[in-house]
Amino acid sequence: MKRIGAIAATLLLSFFLAPSANAVPTQVILYYSTSSSAISITYSCAAGYHVNPPQPVVRLYSACERRVYLNQYSDGSGWAYCVNPWTASSIPAGYQYPGRVAVGAVAVC
Repeated sequence: MKRIGAIAATLLLSFFLAPSANAVPTQVILYYSTSSSAISITYSCAAGYHVNPPQPVVRLYSACERRVYLNQYSDGSGWAYCVNPWTASSIPAGYQYPGRVAVGAVAVC
């Protein structure tokens, strides 16, 4: 039982640390949480959007030169939360259930 606790603690710690310096600089990495684990999914840095991301989104890392938006609805309406290029961001509770992830322009928020 102690071993399971140690493994869980290690997984949680690695989940909240920024990705390593060896991360490929052409990815947007979205971290989401389930009741039993922390999981990540990787998107391209090409401009565009991805509808219905896994939820809740608890952390996002933009490992490229583009800003990334979480939009409330899949058509881009409602609230928006922006993450700057080359930035890891913990997502505030009010923005953890987006309808889409949009990879935007080469610019800051």
